[in-house]
Amino acid sequence: MTGAATPMRSHVTGVTWPAMPSAHGVQVLSLLFQFEQTQWWPAERLLEQQLRQVRQLLRHAAATVPFNRERLRAAGFDATQPLTLDRFRALPLLTRREVQRAGAAMHCTARPAAYGRVNEKRTSGSTGEPLTVRRMQTDQLLWEANLLRDHYWHQRDFSGKLALTRAGAKHAKPQRGAVQNSWGTVAELYRTEPLVIVDSAADTEAQAQWLLREDPDYLMLYPGILKALIAWFASQDKRLARLRQVRKLGETLDLFLRESCRAVLGVPIADCYTSEEMGYIALQCPYSGALHAMSESVLVEILDDNGQPCAPGGLGQVVVTTLHNAAMPLVRYVLGDHAKVGEPCPCGRGLLTIKPVLGKIRNLVTLPTGKRFRPRFIEELKPFPMVRQYQMIQNLQQNVEARLVVDAPLTAEVEDRLRKVLQEPIGYPFHISFVYFRDDLPRGPRGKFEEFVSRLPSEGTAI
Repeated sequence: MTGAATPMRSHVTGVTWPAMPSAHGVQVLSLLFQFEQTQWWPAERLLEQQLRQVRQLLRHAAATVPFNRERLRAAGFDATQPLTLDRFRALPLLTRREVQRAGAAMHCTARPAAYGRVNEKRTSGSTGEPLTVRRMQTDQLLWEANLLRDHYWHQRDFSGKLALTRAGAKHAKPQRGAVQNSWGTVAELYRTEPLVIVDSAADTEAQAQWLLREDPDYLMLYPGILKALIAWFASQDKRLARLRQVRKLGETLDLFLRESCRAVLGVPIADCYTSEEMGYIALQCPYSGALHAMSESVLVEILDDNGQPCAPGGLGQVVVTTLHNAAMPLVRYVLGDHAKVGEPCPCGRGLLTIKPVLGKIRNLVTLPTGKRFRPRFIEELKPFPMVRQYQMIQNLQQNVEARLVVDAPLTAEVEDRLRKVLQEPIGYPFHISFVYFRDDLPRGPRGKFEEFVSRLPSEGTAI
């Protein structure tokens, strides 16, 4: 159980044990206690409760949110009737572009006072469509409870040091980094060691040297940054002596990165699936390693090209409904990601199982036939150790630009060999041109890095 080496923080003067939490802490612990029960419910019982909550949200949205009022009326939603699964699936999908265009019409005009204050957060715009999302304190409580659930599932010790590479932390230069006096919101309940931070925009060697000095127990960062750090540690034959686990932020996590993290750093990676709009969507099961949907706070659907639910093993687009965001209800919201539905998890939890999230449509190569899929190049690049980092960009229907970080440009002969092996995972003879970089490739918003980026329109069929 998490916290075995870290006592809970008491908020009552004169009482150190048993600890007595603050009012806010009581709410988080109450949610976590419920999660410990509901995660074992059968999937059918979880869905029944989700639909009850969605009905409450839809009644609120129909009465107070102009955009939803018209949309729900057009879809035939009847607030007086129970919400069945068929009626829910009859509601139209909601796209990011529609939310952008609706603007203030997406906002609640009479939010429930009991839900607390409204906060605004702007998404990173990794799809090229930035968005400002409104959420309420209830959503923050659920976010904190799911974060604590993640800590509990993975039995993290709060007396360890947590290191974070953070985009935009310009004050956290690698020479010294920056220090936050706790791990963040979990400090409301537990005493924690400080959180140390470094700017993720710093070059890889500087970040690695900073990590060696800090010697953290836990490391939290984007997979693209982790991949570069693993390559550096492998080349220097070094490890972080106290490191117990890597926690992934954003981006897509592949099996090769998991394996190389264990081989080079000697620790596992804990995955999660989040978005700025929804908060925690799924967490990695501590037993099987699969991703479990956070069914108490979101309703997740994986839909095929015909808008029908995918069977286990089926690949589809991820559609999510917030269950409690009264400030800006997002109902059947298309995230732009693709994932597979997993089989029921052997751990026994009734939470929906999701196989690795396959990323945004912009991360899918588009063939001239219009079909799309997510390519993997890592195996093909093994015979080319001079390539320290790469990124593939599809600019035109039959053209792909390969961006490479190398010490010196490749010879024409090596380029020809590399061009041929890069065409293998694509399965089509694209024209591949090379662009060379001496330092790390530029990252996207919030420090994210994407190995493959399509700049084509998103029409087509994912396969």
